[in-house]
Amino acid sequence: MIWRVTRRETFLALRKEGIKVRSGLVTMVFAPSETQHPQLAFALHRRFGNAVKRNRARRRLKEAFTLLDSQNSVKTGAYLISASPKVLQAPFKELIQQLSICLQKVENAT
Repeated sequence: MIWRVTRRETFLALRKEGIKVRSGLVTMVFAPSETQHPQLAFALHRRFGNAVKRNRARRRLKEAFTLLDSQNSVKTGAYLISASPKVLQAPFKELIQQLSICLQKVENAT
């Protein structure tokens, strides 16, 4: 189960203490938190595209993240994910692979 990042303190922790990693089209910032489930937020700016494109990218990234979470490869904490607009054309397996690489980098950094 994945929760949303809703508290201002969590966003501030991501900004100040976050570990930033990147793989291909995906950039991820991780901050440890005391929740029992991972928390997820997205940063897709308007230059990414219109609302339809941003929402489609969020859904694809969230589904890939949920799939990795079901395989127990996601550490509990807060995650902020941003991506390139090319994520819309990328094959779903590639998204999973890039998120997995980011999660491994986070694991190695903590």
